[in-house]
Amino acid sequence: MIDDEARVVTAVDDVLVRNGEALVLVVCEVMLLSEIPAAMVQLCAEGMRVGELRERLVAQFGAPAHGVAAAERVTAILEELAKVGIVRIDQIVPSGA
Repeated sequence: MIDDEARVVTAVDDVLVRNGEALVLVVCEVMLLSEIPAAMVQLCAEGMRVGELRERLVAQFGAPAHGVAAAERVTAILEELAKVGIVRIDQIVPSGA
């Protein structure tokens, strides 16, 4: 699980948003993102804590359906975006750890 205090930063080279979806360019690969991942890319352009990102997404799109916790859903999407280089997740390491 990604900590709520972790900072997420968009790591794309370019982005084009149309009708809620986004085309993102990462190095030399273009990917199409649906509405929620596209919103994540836009919200994290300047960096945002995971907890704040989750709150903003729930406010914009509502809570996930079928009893899935918002934290689980946001974490799953962030992990997928990080795997393909669309976002960078900077975990906060407590001092003295």
